[in-house]
Amino acid sequence: MDMTKPISVEIKVCDLLDILKKCDGFAATRDLIPVMQHLGFCGGRVLATDGVVGISVKLPRSYPNMTLPADGFVKLLATFDDEMKLQLSISLQDSGGVVTCRVADYSAIFHSYSIDEFPIIHIPSAAIKLPASEFEAITRLRFVAVDKGSKPELAGVWFDADGWGVTTDGIRLAWRRPVKGGLRNLFVPVYLLERVVGWEESPSQYVDDKNGRFWFLYPNCAVFAVKPSASFPDVRGILTAGIEACKKAHGFIGDREHLNVVVRRLLLMAQDVNAKLELSVEKSLLILRVPATAQYRDTAVERVAVKTHTGGTVSSMCVNGRLLLDAVERFEEFFLIEQGLVAFSDERTYGHIIARLVN
Repeated sequence: MDMTKPISVEIKVCDLLDILKKCDGFAATRDLIPVMQHLGFCGGRVLATDGVVGISVKLPRSYPNMTLPADGFVKLLATFDDEMKLQLSISLQDSGGVVTCRVADYSAIFHSYSIDEFPIIHIPSAAIKLPASEFEAITRLRFVAVDKGSKPELAGVWFDADGWGVTTDGIRLAWRRPVKGGLRNLFVPVYLLERVVGWEESPSQYVDDKNGRFWFLYPNCAVFAVKPSASFPDVRGILTAGIEACKKAHGFIGDREHLNVVVRRLLLMAQDVNAKLELSVEKSLLILRVPATAQYRDTAVERVAVKTHTGGTVSSMCVNGRLLLDAVERFEEFFLIEQGLVAFSDERTYGHIIARLVN
């Protein structure tokens, strides 16, 4: 390609900005490979990738093959009114070139790499339908998954051969029971989910390709993440034992909103979101207490009226306050067992175990 005469493209700011916002979080943020800090315009699509996650979005009109800085260009467009006209004047040669951006009386010049330097994203064709219920399960279980940097094999939701959807961070475990037509033998990276969970539409299809990538496919967009090489640990034994132990255990059913307020108030008193909280079940009461520590000598106690059921030998335990808060925000039925605190919701379709702390 040798383009000596500039090509001009005119479009409303909002028509391009709405598309480019989808690319947020996909382009590289460090200059290890400078071109990957750009958006690539190629074949009627805009592309972005940092090598671990990537996106390809269909454009409403054709553009010359070019690249533009992902962060700088998008932030610039966001400063203008949606209905204003954006004019791009593109002058490119084989080695790259420049793109002049004009909006009203403002103009800026951006360097463009040759599109041949940009990693092209090929969308796989053999896609499988993703039921809305399965995407909901993935989003509901992701709160336990760890950050990719620590243990990549735990940074996702794993659906085993029997259809159990599970996540764990080594301290707690969450699951969704198998459902008819549910996912099987599939790892869904949370670091991909975090980039799309706020979108208005849900993915309609997925692909688990042979190159180690997991894809979500939308009508006009595709996103992928490179899966970790290590396998998800086998946690079915812990899960099964926890569920079985609940048949003979002290437990309670409480109001999510009220329990949320109570736990937050206790953590506020402790001045530590990770404070140890002691909980015990007595008749129709759940008693929550902040034990005194070397750093925090005062104690705080809350008594909450709940529906209780008794059994087993464990009637009290200590758990991490932040993890308990995560649990009461999502679950309403709880059991105290030797391993820790077990929680259920949705007629026990979803479950959760938090390891107990030493009293």
